[in-house]
Amino acid sequence: DPDAARATLGRGERSLVVTEARSYLWTLLAKSYGAILGDRDAIARCLTAAEAAARRTNDASDMAYSASVWAELLDREQGIARIARAESQIGDAQSAWGVANAWHGLGDLPASRRVLDRALAGASSSQEALTIAKAFASHHDRAGAMQAFTVAEGLARDFRDHYRAATAAYELKLGEEAIRRTLGRAEALQGSEDQGYRLSMAYRVWLDDIPPSERLAPDGVRPEALRPRLREMTGWSGSEARLFDLLRARVDEPTLLKIARADYGADVRHNFDALTYICRSGVLPRGPLPWHPGEVLELTRWSEGEDTDHLARALACTILCLGPGDSLAAELVTNGPILLESCTVLGGPMPVACVEFFVWLAETCPHAEDEGCARLLVLLAQAAIDPDDPRLTDLASQVAALGLEPIAGSMRERLWWELIDRLLTPRPKLQAMVLSALEAD
Repeated sequence: DPDAARATLGRGERSLVVTEARSYLWTLLAKSYGAILGDRDAIARCLTAAEAAARRTNDASDMAYSASVWAELLDREQGIARIARAESQIGDAQSAWGVANAWHGLGDLPASRRVLDRALAGASSSQEALTIAKAFASHHDRAGAMQAFTVAEGLARDFRDHYRAATAAYELKLGEEAIRRTLGRAEALQGSEDQGYRLSMAYRVWLDDIPPSERLAPDGVRPEALRPRLREMTGWSGSEARLFDLLRARVDEPTLLKIARADYGADVRHNFDALTYICRSGVLPRGPLPWHPGEVLELTRWSEGEDTDHLARALACTILCLGPGDSLAAELVTNGPILLESCTVLGGPMPVACVEFFVWLAETCPHAEDEGCARLLVLLAQAAIDPDDPRLTDLASQVAALGLEPIAGSMRERLWWELIDRLLTPRPKLQAMVLSALEAD
């Protein structure tokens, strides 16, 4: 329905006018007009607005992007002239990369190289030079990437600069020698335990070189060494590692890659290698989970609906729950019900292992409200296996006596209520005890 499409695009255009939208949004709208209606007047109108918006923010990269679309959809020569105007407005390495992309997209490789060479010559920091190295690499120009990387090494001044250079060498596949050289320089400037741990993991994960890794920081630990048992749940068997070991034995490379891509495809190689190391070795960091792979694990846990990969989600929640004790409260009230749901769906040995894992959390968590939350998860997980288990009544009394980390307002409040309704409906008295405890909190 062309009329409906035009009306919808028109509403979008009016919205961009009202909100003084960023340049790239106008460019995307122009491409939509072209793909759906082939309306050249609307394309020109949107791209003119895109250029004006880019000028307001002095963003040469956005200016070049709109110009490249002008060349593609309207007039190549006019688009080239617009890219040239954008080139004259380059102010930093990032905008130079954007303009170089525009030239590269039109097939003008000498112009693209000219922009990057000029930006590299003007680089005043290691970070700027590394940005140019990444730009060259994105154009499959290894020689240019190595040239920019060498400049970045020369401009590096502190631990962060040298570690960033090592990271770039790893990401851009510039060779083991470049990685080792920059890691060695970073090590010479190491000044904290966190920096030592990052270097240790770099040697271990990037280079599979164990001696320097062990020299710089203690190896990771098995789950059983993460937290001491503070109490015993009489009549229950807990296990800190069985669920983790079952999940990591079952997870395959495509699943790890899916998790690694969860942050919109950013840092896939870092995340994949870190996840592979955890699952292959069965050990975890002694302290807080680092960004790689912590961020993608946190994002993976939010997946829901029919297409949910419950193996990936269960692994993510398990690793997150194995974090340091002081961070357990916020994690458990969020990750616990998600983990329970995924283990129930996975079936097989997972539900029983999930019960054992929650028992261990209840026995090791440092605060009473955490313990109450963990015991409620034990109750729900066991009810999913055997709602007539005679231990559940006493467990419900324990939950009521301990109090709970607040479920109301938590990130997965709806899932909590769904689980309580579905799993405890066969035991109405038990369900009433749990609901009374929740209302009291």
